[in-house]
Amino acid sequence: MYQNENNFNLIFNQLKKLLKNKKRILISITGTPASGKSTFSNQLSKYLINKNYKCEVIPMDGFHLDNKILINKELLSRKGSYQTFDADGFLSLIKRLTKEEDVIVPIFNRELDMSIAQALEIKKDLDFVIVEGNYLLLNKPIWSSLDEYWDLSIMLDIEIKEIEKRLLERWLYYGYTKNEAIEKIKNNDILNSKEIIENSKEADIIIKN
Repeated sequence: MYQNENNFNLIFNQLKKLLKNKKRILISITGTPASGKSTFSNQLSKYLINKNYKCEVIPMDGFHLDNKILINKELLSRKGSYQTFDADGFLSLIKRLTKEEDVIVPIFNRELDMSIAQALEIKKDLDFVIVEGNYLLLNKPIWSSLDEYWDLSIMLDIEIKEIEKRLLERWLYYGYTKNEAIEKIKNNDILNSKEIIENSKEADIIIKN
């Protein structure tokens, strides 16, 4: 698994060099759906906090477009693809994090299947902000501009078969039948995973599962 001391020590050694030059370091954690981004980000945050640094995690999922908008755009079945996020709004947030003090950000509630605005406050005195999401290194218009703002970028590398296994467990947990889950994985999640694998810029650190 990703969450071992060696991986965190490797990351921390890079971060120590960056701290000499600026406050509020932006770290991106990216990977395919079900690659473990949220778990890894939260564990890394705990690791840094245990070393007496101030840290917060921002999920990119807060910038999901609302289902009503996706229905109008005929994109509801592709929810989670890069076209179903407010990329401009997300880029604006990342820019604000580099120059403003306290910043309020939205989060995504998976049980409600919707974003909640003004849900998380990012304070000016943080040492590290970990941003996690699928498309943080995507080489597509708007998304490709994010790369210049990451002080350190990390890609979680996982095999497709393991992704499929984890996704099936996820959608069964959220009430889908097995057939519905398999269809959803085949026609959306795996397409998104291949997009990330094939069209992402190279990360500063690649961590294999």
